[in-house]
Amino acid sequence: MKLKKYVALMLVSIMSLSLLSGCSSGSASAGEKDSKEKTVIKVGMEVAYPPFEYYEEDGTTITGIDYDLAMAIGEELGYEMEFVPVSWDGIFAGLDKGDYDVIMSAITITPERIEKYKFSTPYIQNYQCLVTMADAKKKPKSIKELKGLEVGYQEESTSDVYLTDYIEAGEVKCKTNEYNKIIDTFSDLKNGRLDAMIVDSTVAEQYTADGTYEITWKQEDEPEEFGVCFPKNSEYVDEFNKALKTLEDNGKLEEILGNYF
Repeated sequence: MKLKKYVALMLVSIMSLSLLSGCSSGSASAGEKDSKEKTVIKVGMEVAYPPFEYYEEDGTTITGIDYDLAMAIGEELGYEMEFVPVSWDGIFAGLDKGDYDVIMSAITITPERIEKYKFSTPYIQNYQCLVTMADAKKKPKSIKELKGLEVGYQEESTSDVYLTDYIEAGEVKCKTNEYNKIIDTFSDLKNGRLDAMIVDSTVAEQYTADGTYEITWKQEDEPEEFGVCFPKNSEYVDEFNKALKTLEDNGKLEEILGNYF
């Protein structure tokens, strides 16, 4: 009887060890699975500003410079990039509320914005310029030649600020028209509702490529620079800068820009 009890106890012990071993193995697998899950970075983007961000013909697929660059940064850092379409007039408010982690949407680095946000190193330079129809009778060659003209721009953009500074300084008097989307500004120019518009050169070059529109003036002083915008407390700035440096060194950044310019 004692021998039978001993054998029975041994069998129970072996079974218990097997179960513990199985549980331990399962826990390790779960841990390994968790460790492979990617960090998700939410990217705020106004998807209506070609060539930086816009929808393909299907109306749902996002493309453009900032999209491609964000994906390249995500691949470099091992992060999953999730895009959050947002209107331009609410894009900074969304960052303030934490709706997304960064903004990548042709954001110009300005002293005013630096006071509220952090920025990556610049990845492109941009100038302000004036655009008319190619067959327009009036083609202003400077900001001051906008006098008396109907001029359009995207509201709360650096183009808005640039022209407003001239108007407030009394250096030009023109009729201003604000638009929420740059596409609508070009549309109204084409339909004769505007005489001219002020816009980023990087965008104007895309629209004027087919000869429909014409750049009549381009800013000659220091260019604006675009960067990734972060909240002040963001922990991702250094990582993004390292990724941008890698993409610049290995030619990927130049390749992305070359696909659109």
